Amino acid sequence: MMTEVFITNIPDQIQAESVLKILEESFPELIINFDAGASEAPFPCGHNILRVGGPVINPENIISLVNNLGFSSGILEDKVCQ
Repeated sequence: MMTEVFITNIPDQIQAESVLKILEESFPELIINFDAGASEAPFPCGHNILRVGGPVINPENIISLVNNLGFSSGILEDKVCQ
């Protein structure tokens, strides 16, 4: 099983639940969850986490769908934000 971690600027749990529902309908083979806990820094340093697990994950499809829903998204990179 693979796991991919994305950053996103989905601002709250209510909007996250709406996005999660669409992602789960679009990718039923994946396990998807959202962690709110953003800092006040601007995106991408201030972000929430979208975790996706499954046998095969296409990050570009996840990012594209989240972006098409009006939010920013990307793969979590190892970097230090200030």
